Amino acid sequence: MEIPGYTVVRELSKGGMATVYLAVQDRLNRQVALKVIEPALEDDENFAERFIKEGRISIQLKHPNIIALYDFNSHGHYYYFSMEFLPGGTLAERIETGLTTEHALVIIKQIAKALAYAHQFGIIHRDVKPRNILFRQDGTPILSDFGIAKMMDAEATQLTASGIVMGSPRYMSPEQISGKTLDARSDLYSLGIVFYEMLTQQIPYHSSDAINLALMRCAEPSPELPSDFGKFQPIINKLLAKNPEDRFDNAEQLIDAIERIETGQCLDPRSVDRSLPVVSLITAAPKIPPTPSAPSKTVRSKTALVIGSLLILAVIVVTGAYLFRVRPSLVPDSEIRQSSPPAPAERSASAIHYERLAMESLQRGEWEPSLELIGLGLNATPNDDRLLALRDRVQKYQQAAHWLAKARERQQQGALDESLKLIERGLQIAPDQPDLLKLRDQLEVRAKLEQIANQYADWANDALTQGDLRKAEDYLAQLSQIKPDHPRLPILKRDLQAKQEPVTTAIQRRMEETPRQQMDEELKRRMEAEAKRKTEEEIKRQAVEEAKRKAAERTRRQVAEQPKQQTATPDTGGNNNRRCGDILSRLTLGEPVPDEDRTFLSKRCR
Repeated sequence: MEIPGYTVVRELSKGGMATVYLAVQDRLNRQVALKVIEPALEDDENFAERFIKEGRISIQLKHPNIIALYDFNSHGHYYYFSMEFLPGGTLAERIETGLTTEHALVIIKQIAKALAYAHQFGIIHRDVKPRNILFRQDGTPILSDFGIAKMMDAEATQLTASGIVMGSPRYMSPEQISGKTLDARSDLYSLGIVFYEMLTQQIPYHSSDAINLALMRCAEPSPELPSDFGKFQPIINKLLAKNPEDRFDNAEQLIDAIERIETGQCLDPRSVDRSLPVVSLITAAPKIPPTPSAPSKTVRSKTALVIGSLLILAVIVVTGAYLFRVRPSLVPDSEIRQSSPPAPAERSASAIHYERLAMESLQRGEWEPSLELIGLGLNATPNDDRLLALRDRVQKYQQAAHWLAKARERQQQGALDESLKLIERGLQIAPDQPDLLKLRDQLEVRAKLEQIANQYADWANDALTQGDLRKAEDYLAQLSQIKPDHPRLPILKRDLQAKQEPVTTAIQRRMEETPRQQMDEELKRRMEAEAKRKTEEEIKRQAVEEAKRKAAERTRRQVAEQPKQQTATPDTGGNNNRRCGDILSRLTLGEPVPDEDRTFLSKRCR
């Protein structure tokens, strides 16, 4: 991957929406964290517009505890953010090794200050968690990814165009899980989970199932801190309140509450100053104008995404209706008394006594003791209408409890439909039996979850059939979060792996073959260069030999053509000529010639 102006060094981390690389900004020669958004997100029609708007907002956030955003841009299919590189690790790593209470308080206050600053601009983080809290080299905690999670959303809720709920389920607020409008208090809830984890090294709610986690988050009471941290319990209770109205209105109030505890003051949650306004995303954040939808690439994918959004919205509505409705564990005593026949003016004391005792057993769910007490009362007053009506009710509850036990057994076996049928049989006998009503609500939520899980399984299967492995992997990731024990999940994962292996193998083969090909090409180039050099040297050698041969031949011819000089001593002249020819031949062939011969040649040879 190449981004103009940056040299990518290595991958730092990879998430569902983006990959972060360590890179060097060439012009300034500084290390940066380069966050590259997944290319698949560009299919979202409004993505580019939201990317630009949110980039402009985020780059204006200048705070010592918020990560510095240097630049944002796009290149080809890649949209990226250039950010400050933070080498000090994450809060998740420090929680794992353990934090002192003092250090935890320093961190939570500084992150709260970062949130307070951003909330003033109407920017909500939406994904406050330990892995998004990083540290500079000097130990300063930094909140990262500001504006990026929000940038992914088309509206103010956490539902994306693909029907996927944004955020990390372990740290999401109840209203975020339910897809409701969010404000600054949602971030404070997430920060409360982080604070609890810093103190205890545990998260307050544990479940491997996303829906179970949502049910626990929305229905169970605020977690209790260990006794050593009891003084912080009012802060935890306020941060993790189910209703946003019961939380701190803003981060400044949280900081004030912590500082009061640090100075030894006793914190009364009801006395927290609520004068500061709540910053709402809807009123403070810049609006993104709606744009006409362009035709999708395929009708099927568009329809699938719409169906996904509707399904998830449906299950959230059903879940919310169940979770925020308070069902009593048993029918209230007052309701039973009001539905009973009126008591006669002169009712016996024993009937009143046994009715009261039977009602107490009924409230404890003790059917047999309740019936025994009613029997004792009827022995004394056989025709007491209230005792007879109460006996009829208890007997119905007892029968309904039988169907409840069977329904729970079938639920544990995974037969939700059969369990719902058994519940309906129990409700026909006792329509107001509270445990049956509660279990029915839970199973209806799970049935909706099953419907969504099956839809994701179908989408993943279709993507595999069409060869779209990236989309299949995304769908299976969502299926793993929603229902990790879905029966089709291991089969689909195996099919995906089988299709990915040839691709991976081909990539690895190409990676392995590339160096080998380069080595072969280099060896071939060197051999050709060596052969060329030897050929050139041989041609040069032959040219020199030919030149020597021709020079010698020319010299011999010249000597042969010279006229014989008539002298008194002919033999001496012939000897001189032969010696001259011999010296010239040696000079022509490049052989060594003594100075004496050279002198002879210059004086005697003409």
